[in-house]
Amino acid sequence: MITYISLILLGEWSILTFGNGSVWGLFLVEGRWPVVVGTDRLHRYDGISWTTKYFPPDTSFGEVIEDCAIDSAGFIHLVGVKGEYWGTPKDSIVEYVENNTGWTRYTYPEPDGFRIDAHPFISIAIKGDTSFMFYEPYSWTCMKMACRVGSLWSLDTVVTGSVFSPDAQTDESGNLWVFYHQDNPRQSARCAHQNSGSWTLEIVEDVPNSFWFTPGPQLAVKGGMVYALYKPTGTTKDGDDTLRFAWRKPDGSWYYEKMREFQIQRPGIGPTGLVHGLAAFVGDSVAYYVTRDPTSPKWDTMGVVDSVNGIMPAETSSQAVWWNGGFMLVDADGNLHAAYTGKNRQLCYATSGVLIEESSSDPGLSLILVPVPQGFWITGHSGEARIYDSAGRLVLSKRVKGKTLISPLKPGVYFVVAGREKARAAVR
Repeated sequence: MITYISLILLGEWSILTFGNGSVWGLFLVEGRWPVVVGTDRLHRYDGISWTTKYFPPDTSFGEVIEDCAIDSAGFIHLVGVKGEYWGTPKDSIVEYVENNTGWTRYTYPEPDGFRIDAHPFISIAIKGDTSFMFYEPYSWTCMKMACRVGSLWSLDTVVTGSVFSPDAQTDESGNLWVFYHQDNPRQSARCAHQNSGSWTLEIVEDVPNSFWFTPGPQLAVKGGMVYALYKPTGTTKDGDDTLRFAWRKPDGSWYYEKMREFQIQRPGIGPTGLVHGLAAFVGDSVAYYVTRDPTSPKWDTMGVVDSVNGIMPAETSSQAVWWNGGFMLVDADGNLHAAYTGKNRQLCYATSGVLIEESSSDPGLSLILVPVPQGFWITGHSGEARIYDSAGRLVLSKRVKGKTLISPLKPGVYFVVAGREKARAAVR
C-alpha cells in the first residue's frame, strides 16, 4: 500500500502526488481505473484504494527498461534490453509481465549474437496473449518485430532501411500501428499499420537531411482516429524543430501542424474524435487542460488543472531530445485522467470526475465515494454524512452504514463531510 499520498482539490480536478518521479505511462483498467507508471514503480487504483508496485530489480547487469503497455487483464508489461553496459550493443530483449504477486521475466533466446541498439527505443504493444516488440538492430538496417506468446518467440522484419524510435499501439480491432523515424532513403516521419497480416507504410513528413528526429514519438489510436506527436532536431538550423502534432485523414493521408505555444505528451481521444491533452506552456509551470477538434483550426485552452504542483515547462532548446507535457485519457464514463511530472519533479495524477480518495498511513481514513449515474455510493463510513454542492450549500444530511447510495442528484460537483473526513465527487 502507499504509505503517503497527498490530495488537492482544485476546481473541477482532484490531484494526487506520489512523491519523486517522472511519468512514463498512464493506462485505464476496464476503461475506468487508472494505472500511473513512473520511473521505477507503478501506482494502481482499483475503485477502492491505491497500491504501489516497484519494478523488478535488474537480474542482469545493464538491463534498461524503455517502454510499457497494458494487457486485457489489466497487467502491465515492461520491455527493455539487456547487455553489458549502456552505450554498447545489447544482446537480447527482456520483457517483464506483471502478475498478482510480482513479475514474470522473459528474454528473447538468440544464440547467434543478437544485437540491438538501446538508444533508438524499443516499443511494446499487446494484442490478446501476444506481445509485439518493435526495435532497431544495431546494424541500423531495418525495423524488427519480435513476437512472444508464452515462452515461444518469433521474429519478423517490418521495414527495411535505417529505422529508429518506434512507438507501437493496437486499435480496438487488434490491428498494429507503429510510428517511427527513417533516414534512408531520406529523413522522414512515418507510420506503418498492419491489417490481415500485411503492412501499409505511410509518410507523415519529410525533413532536411541535416535534421534528425528525437527519440520517443507518441502515438494514440482509438475509434478509427490516429494521432501522433513527434519532434525533429538537428545541428544546423535549416529547418524547424518545433514539436509536431499530426493526424491521419480518412483517405490515409497525414496532416501535421507545429505546436509553438505549448507541449503535450500522449493525448486522450474522446468518443467523437475530440483530442484532450495536458499542456505545458512555454515559460509557464502551470498545467493546463487543452482540447482540439480536428475540424477546427486551433486548440482551445479549457482551464487550469494544477497550479500547485504545476508541470515542467515546455522545452524550447533547439537541441532538446525530448519535450514536456502530460498524458491524458478519457474513461468509459467520459471522465478525464492525466499523469504528469510536476515542476518539482513530483509524479502527479489528476482526474476530472472519478473521485480518488486520500490514502494515508492513518488507518482511520476510509471514506470512499464511487460515482454512478446521477449520484454516488458512500462506503467506509458509519454515521451521519453531509452532502454539499459546489457553492457550499447543504443538499442532504443522511445517516449511512455500509454501502449507501446517494441518488438522484443534479449534475455537478458535490462535497461529502463524514466525521473528520472529507471527499468530493462529480455527478454527471
